[in-house]
Amino acid sequence: MSNSLNDFLNHKLEVLEKADLKRELQYYEIKNKKIIDFCSNDYLGLSQEKSLIEAAHQSALEFGIGAGASRLISGNTRLHEELEFQIASFKGTQKALIFNSGYDANIGTIAALMSKPDIIYSDEFNHSSILSGIKLSGADYYNYEHLCLKSAQEKIQSTRSQYRNALLISESIFSMDGDMADLKGLINLAEKYNCWLMIDEAHSTGLFAENGAGLIKSLGLENCIPIQMGTCSKAFGCQGAYIAGNKLLIDFLIQRAKTFIYSTALSPAICGALLQSLKLIQTQSWRREKLFKNADKIKELCKKLDYEIISENSQIICLKMTDNKTALKAAEFLLNCGIFIQAIRPPTVKKARLRITSSAIYENDQINQLANGLADLRKVLK
Repeated sequence: MSNSLNDFLNHKLEVLEKADLKRELQYYEIKNKKIIDFCSNDYLGLSQEKSLIEAAHQSALEFGIGAGASRLISGNTRLHEELEFQIASFKGTQKALIFNSGYDANIGTIAALMSKPDIIYSDEFNHSSILSGIKLSGADYYNYEHLCLKSAQEKIQSTRSQYRNALLISESIFSMDGDMADLKGLINLAEKYNCWLMIDEAHSTGLFAENGAGLIKSLGLENCIPIQMGTCSKAFGCQGAYIAGNKLLIDFLIQRAKTFIYSTALSPAICGALLQSLKLIQTQSWRREKLFKNADKIKELCKKLDYEIISENSQIICLKMTDNKTALKAAEFLLNCGIFIQAIRPPTVKKARLRITSSAIYENDQINQLANGLADLRKVLK
């Protein structure tokens, strides 16, 4: 049996390697300043913020480093409940529920809400966690063309009447393209065809709106989208995720979201750090301002060097590559220039690219180093 398993694994890995799709875990000593990380999701630079580290330390001293059990057993603390209260206030909803990761939040929520007699309409570029939640739910589903309201409407219009409940789901900022969904258009579709609407704000939470609450809040749509998901591992600089909505939604998820019910609670130390992160996000708007100023600089230098940018709408700047091998060679070349940018390849995306992310931590000399590296790469690619 073990030989059969090894043969199977070897064959699958060889297929991936031949297609330039085999992945390797990597780490680089970023702190030595020799390598600059231009692919992190630490958009506001809060992962190294001293006050967050101190808040985590103090919370660990008081509550312990681990929760010890799930929230419905004995893992619930005052910090968990305070964090949920503050997130709900931040998002402008009645309540919120913390999950251990964005993947857990999406899988748990979708699978809890939807089942076999139901239908889900999903943007074709939605995150893998959304697709996993859809498949786990057992509901039927249709992927509509990326950002295309006409495609979504056609699929909804032709099938909605055949099902009990319907869920329309999209990211607000797409993680591997950097483009924005038409949230108002999605709201109109959901209302017209009696669909529930769920929006994943993983890459917009902390970055948009006056208080940083996200794209939904910045457009004044917080009362129009019943299921709002976001992560605490990107702009927040920590770990975890949340679902925000009304009291009924959160009470239901506590009863039915298996990734919440059967997971040990998020570390109290992380909860303490997240409470401090929330304070800084709402009071230090300079971080968002610097993030987007840096994003504009990076986009401008990429355009001057004749790179094709997939979208210019956000802090995520993706450069098209001709194929997987070229993307891998480009990433390796830039690493030798002291610049860490990952090559993103299928199945994460349909076509290979370099994914650059802006951050509030970048200074002009670091962006100049990126410019020089991309200029040298441009000569090699030609």
